[in-house]
Amino acid sequence: MIYAYTVPGRKDQAWDRTVGQMHTTGTGLIKVGETTKPTAFERIKQQLNTAYPGLRGVDILLEEEAKRSDGSWFGDRDVHRALVTQGISKEQEWFEATLDEVKAALVAVRNGTAYESQRTQDFPMRPEQEDAVAQTAGYFLSQGGGTHAPKVLWNAKMRFGKTFTAYQLAREMGFKRTLVLTYKPAVQSAWRDDLLGHVDFEGWHFVDRTTPVNVADELADGADPLVWFASFQDITGKAAGGGIKERNETLHYIEWDCIVLDEYHFGAWRDGARDLYDPTEKELAEVEEPDDWVTEEDLGLNSKHYLYLSGTPFRAITNGEFTEDAVFNWTYVDEQNAKAHWDDADGQNPYVDLPGMKMYAYEIGAPATEWANDGEFNGFSLTEYFKAQKADPESKSKKVERGTYTFNDETRVKDFLEMLRGKLTEQMKVQLLGVSGKKAPFPYESADFRDAIQHSVWYMADVGSCFAMRDILEAHPYFNGFEIHVA
Repeated sequence: MIYAYTVPGRKDQAWDRTVGQMHTTGTGLIKVGETTKPTAFERIKQQLNTAYPGLRGVDILLEEEAKRSDGSWFGDRDVHRALVTQGISKEQEWFEATLDEVKAALVAVRNGTAYESQRTQDFPMRPEQEDAVAQTAGYFLSQGGGTHAPKVLWNAKMRFGKTFTAYQLAREMGFKRTLVLTYKPAVQSAWRDDLLGHVDFEGWHFVDRTTPVNVADELADGADPLVWFASFQDITGKAAGGGIKERNETLHYIEWDCIVLDEYHFGAWRDGARDLYDPTEKELAEVEEPDDWVTEEDLGLNSKHYLYLSGTPFRAITNGEFTEDAVFNWTYVDEQNAKAHWDDADGQNPYVDLPGMKMYAYEIGAPATEWANDGEFNGFSLTEYFKAQKADPESKSKKVERGTYTFNDETRVKDFLEMLRGKLTEQMKVQLLGVSGKKAPFPYESADFRDAIQHSVWYMADVGSCFAMRDILEAHPYFNGFEIHVA
């Protein structure tokens, strides 16, 4: 194993260095060593336990297997050498370096590549990511020469790694020009970091709205692979004179190898049809699950392939927008099955860092459904059920104390809290249990759930309901055992 750590005194030590035209400053010295023991902790404890009992105050920053891509082993001196060649100073095995610089040196030694301080990731694809790339590449190749550019949907949940895998598809297909369009500009950092941080994409370039126009144009004319990231809101926005924004002119002239539509379920785009969802721009209205969907014709751009990414593409699948062989599916169930049935003979389980995930649903019994559909209760609203108001409507104070807000019907809210603990009123027993009388396990009653909800988030309709719920929970004989925060 190669490991890195720092200790009190050294972790706060400032340093600076100048190499060529680059000046770098940082804080903290890092020790880089090696061991044949199973963990870095065991080796470091041998060294430091006397000075730091139980390694209190010692920060273990890194521990990785010291094996090259070809299967041969390397040692800490190889990593030291890679660091020193970059002008990084050392005192014995203590380096004036950042953790990312140490990671980059480790990656360079492992892969036999040139040192590049940005590229600290070298993990491979997981099996399902390889399957997505292989299936999609096969489909794209089989559809070549048609009148319409082929399109594929990845129906994959969070944690699948859609950005990294999309880049691997571009790499597999030899794409030189890839455009990523999204309804959620906030995902920009993930797309940038995956491209610029992984060794597989060395030499690739990333362009976004912050890239100077002349630089973007130069990269677009170059030979290196290019990924251009943009939001629908930006590319459809007009310049002051009414035309296309200057920074977006070039992307309209490029024949893209692939256009990737990220977070496809979040919005639609038809010229002038409706406002677009963009949480970063207050003047744009929020629209979720719209009636219209993007088509290739809507884009006004030229591409040879289209890749759609979404964790919840329900409408697209229901409407039959994609043929069965043009959809790759990956669910949490698939992920957890792969984790549970991984064969250790195939190497380390790649799903070991993905926590278990369990999902439960309650089926509403017929009596409760009939009651809810009855004229008096039809249109039942949780907002109304948990409606709260100021205890003193005349008060102008903005300070919120206990008792400032109260529920309109505190009794039914208390009944609801008791229901969560499996304690049902006679009326609830009739409505929820029906003829069978069989009660489902409730979240704060069943041992199956209790450990899973030591931490939970409750969404209320408004601020008043949040404070009223806090007060009622803190006065409750069971829920007052939790630490309650109003966010």
